[in-house]
Amino acid sequence: MIDRQEKSGLVGDIGGTNARFAFAHVLSDGTMRIEQVVSLAARDYPGPEQAIAAFLSASVTRHLDFAGIACAGPIAQGKVSFTNLDWKADAQQLGRMLGIDRVRLLNDLEAHGWAAPVLLGPDLAGIGGARGKTTTLDAGPIAVFGVGTGTNVSLHLTDDHGHEQVIVGEGGHIGFAPHDEIDLAIWQQLARRFGRVSIERLASGPGLLNIYEALCALDGSMVECDSPPAVVTAAQKANRIAVQAIERFCLILGTIAGDFALAFGARGGVYISGGIAPLLIDALNMGGFRQRFESKGRFEAYMAAIPTCVIVHPSSALLGAARAAIKAGDVY
Repeated sequence: MIDRQEKSGLVGDIGGTNARFAFAHVLSDGTMRIEQVVSLAARDYPGPEQAIAAFLSASVTRHLDFAGIACAGPIAQGKVSFTNLDWKADAQQLGRMLGIDRVRLLNDLEAHGWAAPVLLGPDLAGIGGARGKTTTLDAGPIAVFGVGTGTNVSLHLTDDHGHEQVIVGEGGHIGFAPHDEIDLAIWQQLARRFGRVSIERLASGPGLLNIYEALCALDGSMVECDSPPAVVTAAQKANRIAVQAIERFCLILGTIAGDFALAFGARGGVYISGGIAPLLIDALNMGGFRQRFESKGRFEAYMAAIPTCVIVHPSSALLGAARAAIKAGDVY
């Protein structure tokens, strides 16, 4: 394990659209600062090495003791092929580039999972009647539901001795289960387009656009929006189908978040991360999200006690990547 001397590291959060980098400075008492955050457009670089080099060349550099890079894709033996980006990364290769031994690649939702237990009140926006953030690690597992360019989920666990672990798979590719007739009609529209309909086809930024386009088709209306932000903007201007798409998106998020809470026993809370959710906090608080979240038959009382929040901390994945790299104590 890393000792209690002060350490500095490179941290990154590479999604399907943006690559964000920063320096993490870990103080001797274990507290951490994230500094010099820079966001780069991933499409402007052929790979992570070039993006990291651009960040370092434009930053006030310091000695690096470790690196932790959150990646939107499955990690295997220190390597990753990004799910929604034509990039690959290798921990050993990055270590040679940076001149350090301690490099950890981790899934982006795993990084959010490592950040979850140290997020404070201002870092979280409670949604849909949530009881608020739990404040102790022994309150129960915390699930992080990532809703961005893609979709995934992670689970933060703490054992009786205070040891932490984060589990992540590819939950975004679970099949979507319609809850009502409108969900079913949307599923049918998407099944004609994609074949199998995973939850990522709906519970993501592109999923919001898919829902909007499906509702336009069902209504016989012209498609006027060509991106998720355009749907949000149109809804703010009271466009009827865009408003319906936002409402349906929140309902579907509630259903899926509740399913994850049941599957994982996430009594410590379900935290939603990603770029689209902070834009929709008011819509999520309208009631439909929480109603769907709790609508689990005989387990409604169980669900009612579980808090639901949106992560609004601007550097949650960077914080989590640093915590993971420090706690690992090994090269990944």
